Amino acid sequence: MSILQQQAIQRISIMSDDNVSFLLEIIDRLISGKKEEADTNVSSNRRIGIAEQIDMYDAEYDFDEYNNEIALMFGVSE
Repeated sequence: MSILQQQAIQRISIMSDDNVSFLLEIIDRLISGKKEEADTNVSSNRRIGIAEQIDMYDAEYDFDEYNNEIALMFGVSE
């Protein structure tokens, strides 16, 4: 086992089960090579880690509602 692998195991061994679960999900995503295309209209509501069971916003909320105003604030558009 390489020194890098030993360091990873040491760090993982002190993590909580929730954090290890989150880390495994991230590793699975990296290994699988699944990439979501930004141009698709399909949105994913799947949450990972500790946010899995938390409703953080109303399902009817429109995230893009203030995009134009934000663009004006940062000088992106006029």
